[in-house]
Amino acid sequence: LEYFFWFRSRLHLHAEKGFIPLGGNTVFVRTDVLREAGGWDQNCLAEDCDLGVRLSSVGKKVVVAYDSDMVTREETPGSLMSLLKQRTRWNQGFLQVYRKKDWRRLPGFGQRLLARYTLMTPFLQAFSGIIIPLNVAIALFLDVPVGIAFVTFLPAVTALVTFVFELVGLHDFGKQYGLRVRFVHYLKLVVGGPFYQVLLAGAAMRAVWRERHPALVELGLR
Repeated sequence: LEYFFWFRSRLHLHAEKGFIPLGGNTVFVRTDVLREAGGWDQNCLAEDCDLGVRLSSVGKKVVVAYDSDMVTREETPGSLMSLLKQRTRWNQGFLQVYRKKDWRRLPGFGQRLLARYTLMTPFLQAFSGIIIPLNVAIALFLDVPVGIAFVTFLPAVTALVTFVFELVGLHDFGKQYGLRVRFVHYLKLVVGGPFYQVLLAGAAMRAVWRERHPALVELGLR
C-alpha cells in the first residue's frame, strides 16, 4: 500500500511542484543528464532520493507515469528485523540528503517547504513514536483538565485518519489489480496498523540516532 500511494499519487504531486525525490525501481534517467549531475552518490544511503533532489534543484524536468498493467515489483524484507534495518537505512538516507542542503537551491519557497517537510519525515516519525504513547499515558493516568487531555490525543487522531485513508486505499488497490479484498484483509490492516506504525517510529528513531552519532556507528556501537 505504501508503494501504491507513493507511485500512484504522491510522486505525481512532487513532479507537479518541481521537487521530486526519486525512489524505487523503474526510474529512467538520460545518460547526459546523469553525467551532468555528477552521477550517483555512492556514500548516500538514499542515492535515488539524492539524485532526484539534485536534479530538481537545477530545474530538470521529471515526468511520472503510472499504469497498473505495467508496474514492476520488488522483494519485500523477509523478517521484522530486516524491515527495521531497511527503514532505518531509508530514513537515514533522507536525513543525509537533508543535511547536504542541495534542496535549498530550489527557486520557489513552496518547493523548499515541500523539500524540508519530505526530507524531515524521519524526525516527524521519531517524534510521533515518542509523543503519542506519552500523551496517551498523560491523558489516561494523570488528573489533567479535559481540554489538555483532548489536545494530548490530537496526534493519535491524526494516526486514526491515516488508517482511514489506508482502508480506502486498500479497496482501490484491489480494484486496480483485480484482487479480491476480503473482510479479513481489512481486519489485518486495522489490527496490525498500530504495531506497524510503532516499527516505523522505531526505525525513524534509530535513523536519527545513527545520523547524530556517526562515530559510534562506525565503531559498531549500535
